[in-house]
Amino acid sequence: PLKQACVTFVPKEGEIIFRNADSRGRVKLKKPAADKYRVIVKVDGYEAQKREVTIGSRGETVAFTLQARGNR
Repeated sequence: PLKQACVTFVPKEGEIIFRNADSRGRVKLKKPAADKYRVIVKVDGYEAQKREVTIGSRGETVAFTLQARGNR
């Protein structure tokens, strides 16, 4: 788990939501609106990941696996 990863939720409409992952690498949103979101996960030393996610009325669990950046 990557604690303190920055997770950004971008809805089709409405406000962008920013959260930092907890010590177990998890982020929870209280009652997110059912909608499609672009989710962006970033943390220093790793490649950022973006994904389109549909959150239904029951919520969703989505896992990301970030790849360490190589020395270039």
